[in-house]
Amino acid sequence: MNDECKDKDETNGSRDLKTVRGSRIPSIYRNATLRVVTPVENGRVGFGFNLPDGEVLRLNIPKEDAVTIGQLMLTTTEQRSEACRTKIGGLH
Repeated sequence: MNDECKDKDETNGSRDLKTVRGSRIPSIYRNATLRVVTPVENGRVGFGFNLPDGEVLRLNIPKEDAVTIGQLMLTTTEQRSEACRTKIGGLH
């Protein structure tokens, strides 16, 4: 995996994660399907995901992050890499 979009480990800083053969998505990421997206309220939006074990993961994220996700999904691979590096570099 190249330097862009590395996951952050709380104790070791930035590190590469193994990817599933033939995939650019590291194997540490869990499969999920979209369950629900709430309306925006107070600058935040809720996302619900169905997990394979029957659990439901619910996230309440800033609207700006939801917009970033949408933009990254619609960009070309080259543009996505640059946007990802920029977004990760801006995290606190």
